[in-house]
Amino acid sequence: MRSIAIFLVTIVTSLLFFSCEKEMELPPITQIGANTFGCRINGKAWVPEAGKPADYNDILIYEFEEYRDSGVFQVRASNTKRGGYVALFSNVAGSVGTYPISRTDSTHVTQVILGFGKCQYFSDEDATCVGSITLTRVDYQAGILSGTFSYTISLPDCETIHVTDGRFDLKTN
Repeated sequence: MRSIAIFLVTIVTSLLFFSCEKEMELPPITQIGANTFGCRINGKAWVPEAGKPADYNDILIYEFEEYRDSGVFQVRASNTKRGGYVALFSNVAGSVGTYPISRTDSTHVTQVILGFGKCQYFSDEDATCVGSITLTRVDYQAGILSGTFSYTISLPDCETIHVTDGRFDLKTN
């Protein structure tokens, strides 16, 4: 009888252990050109899926050097397994600082696009978005762009999405 109880406890414990999904970790916040990207979407860690086809262009696209004269940068990341894509766009890449995500400020345009679930959120269209992108390193010579971001975005007939703890550290060369 005792061996059956031990056997059952072992099976139940094993099932519980293997059925738990390990929480994905975000990459550390760095400024060395580590080619990392990550954020939390509604509290769950989200990073690009490496080596898989993406719904939104490539896995992690970083355009910075080619827009040097205009100060524009674009960062796009996708993960088809965990859902969706995240894109950041701004014309303020010339300097370190915090920039609000806004579609009304014609001088500094900073926008986000988020594909999550059945909805696609564009901060410059019908979505309501409050948040910011902070550039912590802008180094054209080394080809490094680093920063953090967070925002809340909502769209009629879609859930409100909270993007927190966002970070990127990218190198072009």
